[in-house]
Amino acid sequence: MDNYRRGSHSVYLLTYHIIFVTKFRKKVITNEMGDFMKNHAAYLCGRMDCDMLSAETDEDHIHMLKYSVRTSLSPVFLICLGRDIAPFG
Repeated sequence: MDNYRRGSHSVYLLTYHIIFVTKFRKKVITNEMGDFMKNHAAYLCGRMDCDMLSAETDEDHIHMLKYSVRTSLSPVFLICLGRDIAPFG
């Protein structure tokens, strides 16, 4: 129960299941590349004040399950895509 966030009128726990897929589902992700992607995603989550609960890769996609502490999904998603988040502050 300690993971739940409490507001003045609410109690919630937000988890996001994000799947990144390669273009045309081409099987290009190797084990080394998958390990790098998982480590880099964990690093980015640490920067964005969210926790990565799990990450799994296959040859054509990566699954990430994230728990957000204070950050909305948009900045986290854009950072994972390698985009600039300047408009979000």
